[in-house]
Amino acid sequence: MNKKQTFELLKAISALYPIFEVTQMKIDLWTTILSEQEYEEMQKNLANYAKYNQFPPKPADLLKEDHEVKYTGPTVAETKSMFNQWDENSKDVAPPEEREKHLKEIAKILGIKRRGRQ
Repeated sequence: MNKKQTFELLKAISALYPIFEVTQMKIDLWTTILSEQEYEEMQKNLANYAKYNQFPPKPADLLKEDHEVKYTGPTVAETKSMFNQWDENSKDVAPPEEREKHLKEIAKILGIKRRGRQ
């Protein structure tokens, strides 16, 4: 990209993100950073970036090809499956009264005084 193309790209960023100011220093720095890039590719990356981001890009943001926000958590089906598994596993858990009884026995065997529970 040349300086004129960089200026056009920065004007587009400013149009999309009014908080972004175009200055001579930005033009010079961005031109240096993006000098080996194709203008059309940077325009395409800016359009893609703007679809998913509410803040203006940095040069590195436009060098990335995929700007879509990716959620890495479980899907609805995976979540349901996890809850079903937890429900299944909880069937083997002792009720609170039985648990407390066993903890008292263990504490007695080990000679441990349980605060407020003996």
